[in-house]
Amino acid sequence: MRKNSHLINKFAVLSFAFLFITDAKAQLKFQAGPIIGIQGSQISGDTYGGYNMPGIYAGLFTNIRNTDKISFQIEVAYSQKGARKIPDPRNGDLTSYDLRLNYIEIPLFLRPQFRDFSFDIGLSYGQLLGYYENDQFGPRLPVRPFRKFELGGLIGAGYNWGDHLLFSVRVIRSLIPVREHQSTIAFWWNPGQMNNALCFSLAYRLGTSREAEKPENSDY
Repeated sequence: MRKNSHLINKFAVLSFAFLFITDAKAQLKFQAGPIIGIQGSQISGDTYGGYNMPGIYAGLFTNIRNTDKISFQIEVAYSQKGARKIPDPRNGDLTSYDLRLNYIEIPLFLRPQFRDFSFDIGLSYGQLLGYYENDQFGPRLPVRPFRKFELGGLIGAGYNWGDHLLFSVRVIRSLIPVREHQSTIAFWWNPGQMNNALCFSLAYRLGTSREAEKPENSDY
């Protein structure tokens, strides 16, 4: 866990350094506000495909940028992930599966800007709060334990609506397994079960408008 924490810390330090290096004379701008969204998720290795488990993503963000068209953002959010299989009695399929994982998630990422569009790339750390796992027979026992934390990579894109709203779409996928496979067999290309989430969110910037924050002689 220490190695993964060091990776997050290194990414944050390098991101801040990049902001300064791009324009040493720049004055950093800070914006913050709430973010809320919905996400569909799945977990690899459960034999059920598709982003079928709905969940919420809700928290706060802080965005830091200089006069160039790039910023660094950190978020702290409650995030629901997992996997789901709905039975289909009409076709004789009575199997069901319901896995819910609740995290406190802390994404850290760089956000390049082009006019009203933005692009996200970075890392995300998740601390597991709790989980449950059921099938058509009830709770699955014995429960294979999940890792108490998650380290993931993220990539996304967004669109600014006016001065205060940003709509974004983001994919977050585990970089290390959140749990071993049921067979306990691991390969370098498939070391264990991984979370995979597709998130649609809306962020509201408090305070100064985006128009007022634009640097001079810029089409940002």
